[in-house]
Amino acid sequence: MPRAKKKSELSNELTYSKSNKIINAKGKSPAMGLKLFDIGIRNLKVNEDGSLTSVITLSELRRIFRTNSGSFYTQVKEIIKPTSDRKASILDWRIYKQDDANQRIEGINVITNATFENGELRLEYNKSITNDIYNLQGDYTVLSIDQVVRLTSSYSIKLYEVFKSEIDKERAITGNNGPIYYITYDYQELRKLIGVIPVKASRGEKANEPFKVYSDFRKRVLDRATTEINEITSLHVDYEPVKAAHGAVRAIRFAVSRKENADGKIFVLDEPGQLSEAEKKAVVLEVLDILDGDFTLNDVRSICNSAHYNAALVREKYDLLCRQKQKILNRTGWLKAACEKNFTCNPQEQKSFAETEGSIEAPESQTDKTGGRKIARKPEEGPGKAAGKKKADQKNIARKPWTPEEQAEYDFEQMEMKLVSN
Repeated sequence: MPRAKKKSELSNELTYSKSNKIINAKGKSPAMGLKLFDIGIRNLKVNEDGSLTSVITLSELRRIFRTNSGSFYTQVKEIIKPTSDRKASILDWRIYKQDDANQRIEGINVITNATFENGELRLEYNKSITNDIYNLQGDYTVLSIDQVVRLTSSYSIKLYEVFKSEIDKERAITGNNGPIYYITYDYQELRKLIGVIPVKASRGEKANEPFKVYSDFRKRVLDRATTEINEITSLHVDYEPVKAAHGAVRAIRFAVSRKENADGKIFVLDEPGQLSEAEKKAVVLEVLDILDGDFTLNDVRSICNSAHYNAALVREKYDLLCRQKQKILNRTGWLKAACEKNFTCNPQEQKSFAETEGSIEAPESQTDKTGGRKIARKPEEGPGKAAGKKKADQKNIARKPWTPEEQAEYDFEQMEMKLVSN
């Protein structure tokens, strides 16, 4: 099945995964800079020195932004080298990891180099944030690029990511499925979080601080951001100021809820800590972009399930699969096992894993599907006998721990044929 047809069976929404540390880090960047950062972290590559690089092609930009007209060079040039000193560059994007309890603060320039040439944007990321954007194993949020690219304000993008992170975290930890989540931020900390003011501003920066008056901040930041979020994203946001005794605004209280999607279904989790069906479809779509066209849509769904819908994990194990010297016949089974058992391989040792043996499923008819091939069962072997044989085989396999070196000694295709013929 062509890749385009596979994608049409799912959703045209693209997703990206971002660590909650990065989402909640204080810092400022232009809206286009945030969008390109989010697009870039979907296809990161590790360099020899451990740094990360992402290459975004012009065709990918046109596809994601859904346009075939206009010049992205003009927009990219503006965020790399702004025409005005008052505008931020993507190279100026500095985030802060702050731990006041332990009196620790760290300032990090996120993008160290940015180059646009021959229709490709190349971004190089600071090594200090590698663990926060690559191969994420936990404490991250799945977000929608399709929604982010339609937001016009950097404040809208930042608040969308922060709100999505907060409600997903609360659902995972407490099992609270809404319908409304209340989130309160200190007024000055909120201004720092979304980049209105620097975390540690100099005297000159304090003098030029924008939206000093709350009414300006409400109109130019909060009203605009919440209106965009409500119109474009899967979230709905309301807010109210929390005032001190003397009337000054000391905090902002947000009420965040999840809207219905196009199918009329609520974005809710099946269980605490799990993704919704809409989010699972989005991850499957992302994995379709990672794997080659030989995998069927059912294969991709099965692999995603084995990886607990962690697209970064699938990418890692697929890279490992592509490095194998020995031909892998059942690539879907191998990838599933690699995700479930966390296969690892030292590139210097050039060790090669043999094809893994998948479990033999109880048949639905007179044939079994093993390794993507249909194998006829002998007439005297009925479903009951096959099921009993399956349990016995699984019990025997479970008695002995698996090791990569041990697996490489076996010819699994011959073993498979013996199992069927017995």
